Amino acid sequence: MIRIEELVEVGRFGKPHGTRGEIAFTFTGECFTESVCPFFICCIEGIFVPFMLKESTFRSDNTGIVVVKGLDSSDKVRFLTGRMIYFHKKFLNHKPLDRLYNCDSFTGFTVIDESYGEIGIISAVDNRTINNLFVIDTPIGETLIPVTEDFILSVDILEKTLLLRLPDGML
Repeated sequence: MIRIEELVEVGRFGKPHGTRGEIAFTFTGECFTESVCPFFICCIEGIFVPFMLKESTFRSDNTGIVVVKGLDSSDKVRFLTGRMIYFHKKFLNHKPLDRLYNCDSFTGFTVIDESYGEIGIISAVDNRTINNLFVIDTPIGETLIPVTEDFILSVDILEKTLLLRLPDGML
């Protein structure tokens, strides 16, 4: 059985498009264009159900159209309208942070610096300016760290950790 803890929300379905089972969707980041995940998951009556992708077409940076294997008409695919789209975390563990996720997805992650050790837990993302900042709760108070791939060594989605290499003096 698939559990919500194993999943990452990556988008939402729109309305059926065309007559052969196409359905529009919106997504965050480049999860659909870069993922090796051969299926997506939706919650149907409280159960997470995988669906195989037959084909996909991208219309913009965050919209596209997919055809789901076995759902070959607009009537058959209509039940997906408005449903959230999830990918299994194991297919996403190797992707760069800001290209795959909305930065808010990392709230609750433990931040570890390769030299300093554990820094704290991301409590929020400050996105009031063009440069997003992780707001990290530490034992001595709140710390802000810029969200940039330059600092990120690895992301472990299953363990909910970010390993960073911060410049000297940042902490």
